[in-house]
Amino acid sequence: MPSTIRETLSERIRAMPGLERFLADFRLATGLPAHFVSALGQRTFGPDVCTLCRYVHAHPQGARLCTRFLQQLLETATEHPASARCDAGLYEAAVPLRMGGQTFGYVVFGHCAARTPTRADRNEARHLLTRAGVPIDAAQLEVLATDVPIVSLDRIAALERIAADLVERLVLEITQHIVHPPASMPPLVERACHLVRTEYARPVALSHFAKKLGVSAGHLSRIFHHSTGLRFVEYVARVRADHARSLLRTTDRPVTDIAFACGFQSLSQFNRTIRAQFGCTPSALRQQAG
Repeated sequence: MPSTIRETLSERIRAMPGLERFLADFRLATGLPAHFVSALGQRTFGPDVCTLCRYVHAHPQGARLCTRFLQQLLETATEHPASARCDAGLYEAAVPLRMGGQTFGYVVFGHCAARTPTRADRNEARHLLTRAGVPIDAAQLEVLATDVPIVSLDRIAALERIAADLVERLVLEITQHIVHPPASMPPLVERACHLVRTEYARPVALSHFAKKLGVSAGHLSRIFHHSTGLRFVEYVARVRADHARSLLRTTDRPVTDIAFACGFQSLSQFNRTIRAQFGCTPSALRQQAG
């Protein structure tokens, strides 16, 4: 299944009342921050995250450090719950939300220490953070870490098992609200997605693809929306935006060149799409990548 479609389904899952209720109950019962992370690792920190995490994430280098750590954690939690310790000495656990053999998101919780930090623990965290480009001294680290929860590794493992059981029940509720079986999409939609990913840089019209696929534009439009939750033009815009984000982060090509190289018809259309998709301007996307 194309990553853009999986991300769309993740967004629909995130908005479900059952998931919001589950996360609220988990936070209340454990006292730990818990949130839903999409299939591609998209997340935002809430106000319940400890002061140390907010401090690290406020620095550009720290934000990149957090992103790399999260991606590594999710890679180990694709099929089963997993936990890991970050450079700040805090543990996070991820529980995959799987349907039809695919992972559509994760319940992530933690931001906690496994024991009361010793002087050696603090020195190690300070050294790793400073090396990563997050300036912090010993006194500052001690103050920032005062509200870090202490949860033993045994308790973290037990919470992983409890969360996994609850997520399995939650999946039953989610599948009742998703229009199509998540394991696969109709071959027609798969072929349409492949064509868009191949030809996104060219002018794209629904009628053009429908003719290539041997169906009417109306039929392709209906089955595409029914299967993905996206209108065809929305999917095209997301594919183009994803390619543009990659170029913004990995090249120094002018923004205007990238916009037209990815199939956008004007710079204003490009700016609107990037802001709608990622919540910031193209220039801000480039700055985030350093």
